[in-house]
Amino acid sequence: MNVEEVISELKRSDREVDMVALDILRALIAFHDVLWLSELPNSILSLHRGVMPYVLTPDLLDKAVRRLENLNLITAEERIRGEIYSRKTYRDLYIRIKAQDIKRILANDEVLREYKIYVSEILRDVLKKD
Repeated sequence: MNVEEVISELKRSDREVDMVALDILRALIAFHDVLWLSELPNSILSLHRGVMPYVLTPDLLDKAVRRLENLNLITAEERIRGEIYSRKTYRDLYIRIKAQDIKRILANDEVLREYKIYVSEILRDVLKKD
């Protein structure tokens, strides 16, 4: 199955793990192709502007990441990450888009388009104030 068929299958699916997997791909595209696992929940929440079509749990997120890895769409590599404003570090998964076709395939995705419009409106309002 090619990348386009896989993404079409994810879009048609009503399984929560597939919905989360698709949202992970969207988040990666929206946030420059890479995210830490610990950043994914807030990134996905931002994409949907707080109105989620499912309850995102750590277990569901982990299953969706593993599904995307098995489909060869992303890579997830455990790395050490520094805490902000601290000298402490912790282990986290560094997640990257592997299949670059994903950007082209999701170029007209409604969720991504609405998110980009939302961000553009915020930026426009901020720039008007100056």
